[in-house]
Amino acid sequence: MKILYLHQYFATLTSSTAVRSYVFAKHFVEQGHEVVMVTTDSFMKSETAYKEEQGIKYYNIDGIDVRAVASEYSNYMGKSARIKEFLNFMRQAEKVGKQVEDVDIIFATSTPLTIGIPAMRLSKKLKVPFVFEVRDLWPEAPIEMGYIRSKPMIYALKKLEKRIYKKASYIISLSPGMEKGVLDTGISKEKVSVISNLADTELFQDKNIDESLREEIIQKYELQNKFIMTHIGAMGEANGLEYLLRGADILQKQGNDDIAILIVGDGKTKPGLEAYAKEHNLKKCYLHWRRSEETSSNLFKFSKYHDYKFLAQAYFSDKFSK
Repeated sequence: MKILYLHQYFATLTSSTAVRSYVFAKHFVEQGHEVVMVTTDSFMKSETAYKEEQGIKYYNIDGIDVRAVASEYSNYMGKSARIKEFLNFMRQAEKVGKQVEDVDIIFATSTPLTIGIPAMRLSKKLKVPFVFEVRDLWPEAPIEMGYIRSKPMIYALKKLEKRIYKKASYIISLSPGMEKGVLDTGISKEKVSVISNLADTELFQDKNIDESLREEIIQKYELQNKFIMTHIGAMGEANGLEYLLRGADILQKQGNDDIAILIVGDGKTKPGLEAYAKEHNLKKCYLHWRRSEETSSNLFKFSKYHDYKFLAQAYFSDKFSK
């Protein structure tokens, strides 16, 4: 079977974001299927393209045929710049997808919600079904976070959401809460399945851990014999990481020297977090820029507690609950 996989933010193990699509696509290839991944090069900076034609970079990643359009997307972008990126990829994904021959099925994964538009158009043009994966409930998440306030925009996005769900042959959600969000739009339960967030446990086996890198970080931040809390990933506004620094400030004032907090990654709020840490002279809260060779498995290995926080608490507790 030939799968046309649409994901604006496809990333490999050398990147600093989620690799769900990489793991899925790699598994499909291992099962004997052919996968063409249409994406941007936002998280492909550490990979080497084997050719570039008409603005499209071509990669072969573990048997996955990756075709990436140029993008300057960054977590530092403001709202208008992000919207521009969403719309640009929406157009480019359809253009690139049309060139793929003998497709049997389309797999489109959000976010953003706009990925559903090229999925619907390509499904009609290529006369094949498409599966839509809901990784965040859009537009509900940005609405709850206050990013979208315009009533006409909210109406239009909710209408688009329902249309994508209706046109999709099948829908995958990441949690029962997200599944409920899909069902609440009037979609039949028979059309929806939950495939929860996951990890490739093989990556965390001792044989895949670079002890020298792990020890380097421990020595750099004097983490020996500490209870280490980590946040590994984006430092965006949605992550609300200020509370970790406030917690570190409280621990420091209490004289607690047994707990260290390591925040790893990059994003729009990083300069503010660094300024807060400097202003409060935090000794046991470190912000670390992850290098490409520092895979999550190396960083998780010494972590005793890993934090994931979403700023919209009502959304988080309801839509991600089990």
